[in-house]
Amino acid sequence: MNAPGPRARRVRRRYVGRLVVFMVVAGLWMGAIAVRLFDLQIRGADEYRERAARQQRSEVVLNPKRGTIYDARGRSLAVSVETHTLYAETAKVEKPAVVAAEIAPLVGRSRERIEALLNKPGHVPLARKLDREVADRIDLSAFPGLYFLDESKRKYPMGSLMAHVLGFVGTDRSLAGLEYRYDTEVAGEAVRRHVLRDGQQRLVVVPGSLGEPKPGADLHLTIDATIQHLAERALRETIASYDASAGSVVILAPEDSAVLAMASYPTFDPNRFGDFGPNERRNRALQDSYEPGSTFKTITAAGAFERSVVHPDQIMDCGNGRIRVGKARIKDHKPFPELTFRTAIAKSSNVCAIKAGLLAGSETMQELVTAFGFGEVTGIDLDGEHPGIVPLRVWDQETTAYASFGHGLAVTPLQLANAYATVANGGVWNRPYLVRALEREGEVVDVRPRNRGHRVISKATAYRVIRLLEEVVVSGTGRKAAIAGYRVAGKTGTAEKSDASGYSETGRVAGFVGIAPARAPRLVCLVMIDEPTVSTSGGEVAAPAFQRIISEALFYLGATPSRQPMGWSQPVWLQPAPAPLEGPPQIRVAAAAGQAAADQDIAPTEGELWTAAGSS
Repeated sequence: MNAPGPRARRVRRRYVGRLVVFMVVAGLWMGAIAVRLFDLQIRGADEYRERAARQQRSEVVLNPKRGTIYDARGRSLAVSVETHTLYAETAKVEKPAVVAAEIAPLVGRSRERIEALLNKPGHVPLARKLDREVADRIDLSAFPGLYFLDESKRKYPMGSLMAHVLGFVGTDRSLAGLEYRYDTEVAGEAVRRHVLRDGQQRLVVVPGSLGEPKPGADLHLTIDATIQHLAERALRETIASYDASAGSVVILAPEDSAVLAMASYPTFDPNRFGDFGPNERRNRALQDSYEPGSTFKTITAAGAFERSVVHPDQIMDCGNGRIRVGKARIKDHKPFPELTFRTAIAKSSNVCAIKAGLLAGSETMQELVTAFGFGEVTGIDLDGEHPGIVPLRVWDQETTAYASFGHGLAVTPLQLANAYATVANGGVWNRPYLVRALEREGEVVDVRPRNRGHRVISKATAYRVIRLLEEVVVSGTGRKAAIAGYRVAGKTGTAEKSDASGYSETGRVAGFVGIAPARAPRLVCLVMIDEPTVSTSGGEVAAPAFQRIISEALFYLGATPSRQPMGWSQPVWLQPAPAPLEGPPQIRVAAAAGQAAADQDIAPTEGELWTAAGSS
């Protein structure tokens, strides 16, 4: 065999060199790949596994159906209805700008916002909780990558009725009222559904993520929608008639302080809560505080009766309508010379109230103010309650004098209404409440407050105060609160409002708090009108509103009319006087009359829930 020539050897060396270079390059390339694979699969395995999961897996949260809220007679106040949420699987949306331009006007969102959402990775909600009529306008076949998921949405079928009590719910969470306070019970349990995309971008539901949301519990309230409507209608019309700025109505059942109605004006529609501001959404019945004015004289009378320092028929010197308290001179609205205490309360004499309060003493008045719940929240099952303002740390004789006619302290409408409910309940204070039961899957749980009451005044004192307040409606400043066929007890009040410089020259609060029927209390109603301008008197502004509300409410409840005419012709002292009273002849005559009435064993009026006889 011939040996290769020089040319052949040169060609072989060239090819061998190229092969070596190729092998070196290939080796380096394979080494780099090996290093990269090691980095991907060993060192960075967790990171890339998590990244892949994020790219392929999406999570959709399905909120449960909220529980229904019912009134005292089972009428629906807040319900959850089925809606549709528009989602986008953005990887399948080919032209986000075009889709955004067509979808945005259909769902009521801006084109820029929809386009920004479509440019996000994964499954993205474009429009939450669309009503059926809106969802029906969207043809999903024309928009690949878009789909609907069912969700529930809160609806309030009675519109603005009871709005401040019910509150409202946003897209995913409760924001106010009972919806907020009982959110844990009413919201239910959400479900998270996980969705994967395979290599062909098809949706695959992860096993074990198909559970259904657990619905929330239903609330059963103490409020009656009919009585609530009566209160809201009268409040709205009274504010319009007297050109007032705001107002509130509270109606309680005196035996346990269950709230039968709670109205506040201005109001709002919880179905469109975003269209209203804080002023409309404010629950003035428990968030605003005012000086109570003459409505507080009921507390003063209770203190005087508890200490047995004043008798209803005791003649009191009214100082011709003037009295000095510290450096200030307090005036009555009329110059009364002398009045019995009964008539002084009926005519709303500030001078006589001050004298009664001073006779009761600072310690007694301070203790009563605290025992009636002023200066602290009542504990009602609603958030945002104001405690009022009571100067307990600096309570002296001057404070007692001012407090005796409702000045120098501030109370909420709910606190004041509950104080009158205490009197109507024979002197026992209870915590007001709104929710009486929770219902879940057919099981009803009573959630009414227990062991919440405490005695504030004796039954005898409460009975005497009721009789005192009857005279206010018979012949005093509350005559426009009288209801044909029923005994009514109540007290008017007109208070000055304070501003940055002290008391306002024009700002007034007109109020009336009443009990009906007086001898068998079914309802306690407070009407508070803020800054009326046509008239500012509680007897002229608030008392007629009370009369309209309660007259219709008593008819609705089927309350039995009184068999005897209203007035003071019947003896009111149904137990013997504890001891002979000393003083002017008028006091001794009244004591003797009370003893004679007791000796005759006069039976209580038919239908009375409690009497002073045998009370403690």
